[in-house]
Amino acid sequence: MLKLTSYQIFGKTDASTKILVYRGIREQDQKPVAIKPLRRKYPSLQNGLKKQDMSERFLIPEKLYGRQHEVETLLAALARVTGSSTTEMILVAGVPGVGKTAVVKEVHKLIVQQRSYFIEGTFDRLKRDIPFSGLVQALQNLIEQLLSETDAEIQQWKAKILSALGEQAQIIINVLPKLELIIGKQPIVTELSGTAAQYRFNLLFQKFIQVFTTKEHPLVIFLDNLQWADAASLKFIQLLMSRSNVSIKNLTLSYPLLKDKKRDDETEGGLLLLGAYRNNEVSRTHPLSFTLNEMRKTKAIIHTIYIETLNQANSNRLIADILCCAETVAIPLNQMVFAKTKGNPFLIHRFLKYLYYEGGIQFNFDIGHWQCDMAKVKALALTDDVVEFMVLQMEKLPKHTKEVLKLAACIGNSFDLKTLSIVYQKSVVDTAGDLWTALVEGLVLLEVDVDNEKLLLTKNSSSGVISNKEPKKLPNANSKLPQYKFVHDRVRQAAYSVRGCFKSIDHVMLKSRSRV
Repeated sequence: MLKLTSYQIFGKTDASTKILVYRGIREQDQKPVAIKPLRRKYPSLQNGLKKQDMSERFLIPEKLYGRQHEVETLLAALARVTGSSTTEMILVAGVPGVGKTAVVKEVHKLIVQQRSYFIEGTFDRLKRDIPFSGLVQALQNLIEQLLSETDAEIQQWKAKILSALGEQAQIIINVLPKLELIIGKQPIVTELSGTAAQYRFNLLFQKFIQVFTTKEHPLVIFLDNLQWADAASLKFIQLLMSRSNVSIKNLTLSYPLLKDKKRDDETEGGLLLLGAYRNNEVSRTHPLSFTLNEMRKTKAIIHTIYIETLNQANSNRLIADILCCAETVAIPLNQMVFAKTKGNPFLIHRFLKYLYYEGGIQFNFDIGHWQCDMAKVKALALTDDVVEFMVLQMEKLPKHTKEVLKLAACIGNSFDLKTLSIVYQKSVVDTAGDLWTALVEGLVLLEVDVDNEKLLLTKNSSSGVISNKEPKKLPNANSKLPQYKFVHDRVRQAAYSVRGCFKSIDHVMLKSRSRV
């Protein structure tokens, strides 16, 4: 069978059409009409190009570079808490963009394979006045995982949770409303005030978490951006690491309703707490430093991994993989990129994408690989600030995408589609459609991908928005909608700084407050 080269197929088409058709082949429900006659004329087109397409699209590889030791350290900690009742904390420290979260996510894959629960929450610099924000986000993530299990498994969890919380379960429902879907409505609890109320909450919160720690399958909690954690969260982390608290035990003597019950189904299992923070923002007098010092005084098991920037060799390997070329070929570009980014992976990714969008890096269809215009790269490298060139990149996004991104930045680092649609004052389908380009460009990530809402991830090529081919299946008020997050705090900062939004953000947020 005739195998066609890109030149034979696209020799008479312009460059923009070539790129459009190449992209269209791999993206389901986004296939441009132009590809159809080519398929009919060349039946081998689909299979032949699928194998080549990965090298002809500008993709950032998901693999890690130079992080083997750090990953092995995390895996060793996971092995220690598995099969035991110990609690360990591994801190992952580094400057912004160095890849702290990426290292943790690499271990996430193995955790899921051994059927342990991995939950994560992020502290937001704009929500430091909200107690337990990151912890609540992590436990909301846990509830979502439980709700995806079978009815029989949910009933088992219901029994375990009620056994641990007793008649005080409503306290946890108050902060995790979806827990009621698992354990049902609970009786009203006796009101406590002051210190007693806080101790009761801490005790129940701790007991709830311990339900999900077993010796065979330890619970792994990942808390990102600990440098922005509130005081209540830091205090609870300290309590969680101790697995005991004299004050709480004494309190149960005065308040019988708080009487602690031992787990009767199985012994307490392992707990691995992973925390990432920006060490350049944490001084000796920072609340996080104080909390860690207090925990170490109680002999808590705490280890710290310091994530460094990439050296030139690993930076060169990354660039060679992106450009699908030999490492020796990538050296000239790497020298310029490394001088600009100092080996910071996030800055490398964003700067290379900036070069690509500005035409400094282009795919040569005639010779079959990427080429760099070094003169243009030098000129583009004059931009000093990473946020500045991300803003320049965002300026080229569609008008509605810029607007919805800026509103999302006002909500937080993470945001759900329902809240965003209310603030945006459009339907969830139109909101997801306007957000589509940002998702494709990797500016935002999809945190919750719901199978029955695939309509939100299907792009209608004629209208340019994400929609469903069958309107009767559009989500209703009870539908489970996707959760998004900005790929990095710097991207959120850039989105907030972008120009060209025709609505007043303050006006829209105030007008939408009552609806949210």
